[in-house]
Amino acid sequence: MLALSKKSAVAGTALVMAGALLALSTSCTRTVQMGDPALQPFASMYSVDRAQYGFTPQPDTGPVSIEGTSTHGGYDAMLHFGGKASRTIAFRLDGKDYQWLGEQESFEGPRVWDTPDGSFHEQVVITYYKQAVAGEYQGLTIKYTLGQTTNS
Repeated sequence: MLALSKKSAVAGTALVMAGALLALSTSCTRTVQMGDPALQPFASMYSVDRAQYGFTPQPDTGPVSIEGTSTHGGYDAMLHFGGKASRTIAFRLDGKDYQWLGEQESFEGPRVWDTPDGSFHEQVVITYYKQAVAGEYQGLTIKYTLGQTTNS
């Protein structure tokens, strides 16, 4: 268990969000709808048993942003799903198709804490990677954040 001050938790969240925005703005992305033929190379994502890692089922509808190769992320492509639960799925290129490498799902809960920077909801983040990628460990990681405390 890691105890953090509210300012540290807010700063950490802001840093992660800034990094994600930078990654999205510096790589090639495009948005399509689920079922679009552009998602065919990522078909390996449909064979994953998400329940064994604690993930919710993959959405059947809605927008998906396709991020191209990351020079620093350790993956060859990533899909970004919005909605009630935010999800990213990482892939490595294996010939002409992309193989599922892992994913991360993030949820906001009902509890709220107030900081000088505003009010923030509790958050649960579930991450699983078959192989380590930049900033993420190999295996299953579950983080819960509320106010001052993050539990892994």
